Amino acid sequence: MENGEWRMEKIEDKKNGSMFKKIIIGVIIVIIAAALLAWFFPRENPTTGGGNTAGGTAQSFEIPAQTSGFPTGATIAIGTPHGTVTVNNFYKTTTLSEEEYLIFGKTPDYELLYNPNNGAFVVSISAGPLSKTRPEAEAALLSALGIGKAEACKLSVTVGVAAGAVPNLAGQPLLLSFCSAGGVIQ
Repeated sequence: MENGEWRMEKIEDKKNGSMFKKIIIGVIIVIIAAALLAWFFPRENPTTGGGNTAGGTAQSFEIPAQTSGFPTGATIAIGTPHGTVTVNNFYKTTTLSEEEYLIFGKTPDYELLYNPNNGAFVVSISAGPLSKTRPEAEAALLSALGIGKAEACKLSVTVGVAAGAVPNLAGQPLLLSFCSAGGVIQ
């Protein structure tokens, strides 16, 4: 009987030992798989900067001078519900990107941005007084795009104001000052 018990203990020891080996092998496989994933799919490391978003600091990165897929001609035709608007190729002056937006004009008081995903422009005003900064930013947009007020009103353009510039307008999307809601000049 004691000999039979001894055999049972040996069998249980072998089962426990093989389970331990399986766990160790499994951990090693997971580590190797993680290392291979890190090797073949490295994380991008953009430099941080730019403005704040609701979730924290936005990430900005420099756009290479020769980015494939960007228009290279002198002008770009942008289709809108109000017709096609031909603008200067602002991609040539784009130096930064913030999330999905391309920044093609920037001063300490405002930024001019374009979202290629939906064809929308944003005039982001960060400093006031609004009565001075807004007309300057809108004039810079017209100049950068090489268009007049009537063409600008056909585009999808939102004017955004930071809380530091005018607290009671912060977060409210505004139209260009010379456009009405229907996309026509006032």
